[in-house]
Amino acid sequence: MRSPPDQPAPVNSISFSPDSELLATSIGQNKGQLWHVPMGNAKEFAWNHSDQGVRCVAFSPTGRVLAMGSSDTIYLVDPITGNQRLAIPCPEVIIRSLIFSPDGGMLVGNFEDGAIRVWDTRTGKGLHALKPATHDLDSHCIAISPDGKTLAFQVEISVVQRLDLATGRLRELQTGHNRGPICLAYSPDGKTLATGAHDKRIKLWDTGTDRETANLSGHKGRVTCLAFSPDNKTLASGGTPDELKLWDVATMQELFPLVGHTGPVHCAAFSPDSKTLATAGATANGQRGEIRFWRTAQETVK
Repeated sequence: MRSPPDQPAPVNSISFSPDSELLATSIGQNKGQLWHVPMGNAKEFAWNHSDQGVRCVAFSPTGRVLAMGSSDTIYLVDPITGNQRLAIPCPEVIIRSLIFSPDGGMLVGNFEDGAIRVWDTRTGKGLHALKPATHDLDSHCIAISPDGKTLAFQVEISVVQRLDLATGRLRELQTGHNRGPICLAYSPDGKTLATGAHDKRIKLWDTGTDRETANLSGHKGRVTCLAFSPDNKTLASGGTPDELKLWDVATMQELFPLVGHTGPVHCAAFSPDSKTLATAGATANGQRGEIRFWRTAQETVK
């Protein structure tokens, strides 16, 4: 395994296939790639269905569908052949991120104006549409609980909302974060929601009681992304200026920093087998992109 060379623009999103073999990435605003993780080789999306490029990507839980968001449409395609399965028209607002529900039946999108939309992946029918009161958060993070029942997203500087996807009911969480966008991640067992923000803090919340169970410090800059390993042993956190840390979930103690990025880390994802951590972001000058693969057994960059 080896990490790819620098990319022509910052990397905005990453998503692993269920077999841990492929990593989809969106680079800048116009380019998508598939990486064969064990070899570090990339295949650019030759089946780009829109001249608006690829802004975000997400694999379905089965790996048979790859969602690609452009500025006007979300395309669901076969990741191997590129054959289009469904096209979902979007409002004329830039889409920031996509995520599938655990059963693959729903797709959630987060837009630049703060709107959150949920679609049925079989028909493309809209199921939910929400518009947070505050539109200037620059937040792109959304998270779905492992049971597929709850969608978490930010609505105010310190407030995370949880949407019951079956009933449409909302439940508010006051996080106490006081700076910038909040990044989110559910633990694999669904019992914990992690939040991180520009105030350099990471907080863990009991999803049953909304009680804060941990408040982690150690980041010197903004916390911009979070990811739990599927085996629920490790929490990865990325941020500025080039920080990447691993935390022991059982003790909530920092294990050690991972050194290899030169600029801010925008996204992190563990492979489904928990053996690889992929991280991505920008170079120090913000002009180019970086993708790093880490073997979780040795925690060394490849």
